[in-house]
Amino acid sequence: MMIAKLGFSWSVIGVLVLLVGVACTSSGEPDPNNQYPDLSNTSWQLHSLDGSSPIDGSMTTLLFENETLSGTSGCNSYGGRFNQPGDDDLVIEELAYTEMACLDPDGIMEQEQRFLEILSAATGYVVSEGQLSIYADSGFLLFNPAE
Repeated sequence: MMIAKLGFSWSVIGVLVLLVGVACTSSGEPDPNNQYPDLSNTSWQLHSLDGSSPIDGSMTTLLFENETLSGTSGCNSYGGRFNQPGDDDLVIEELAYTEMACLDPDGIMEQEQRFLEILSAATGYVVSEGQLSIYADSGFLLFNPAE
């Protein structure tokens, strides 16, 4: 009888350990403490370019899907591939974009050129306080989550 009670106790402990393990696994929600999350299936809107706000009336977006990225750069659309080989590493490859000329708002083509220059030279990223920072030797981009 004593053996049966011990067997029951170990079974209960085993079930409790299993339940605690399941409760501690990822729920599919992003971890707010992870500064280097997988960027797949996230979308962003440019908040600043080298610390300056984007030109009023311009919209620059960035969408990560699986291993591809796409968006609008103010005037044109762009797309390419991305890879996250290490914790804070971000590599952008095969970046291509349309080549329309836009006159309005004033300065949009210069802003777009600078944005694409930094994005194509990206070496790393971090997500902090809900914002995505992408950095390169030549500058940095700061994004808010897309609405």
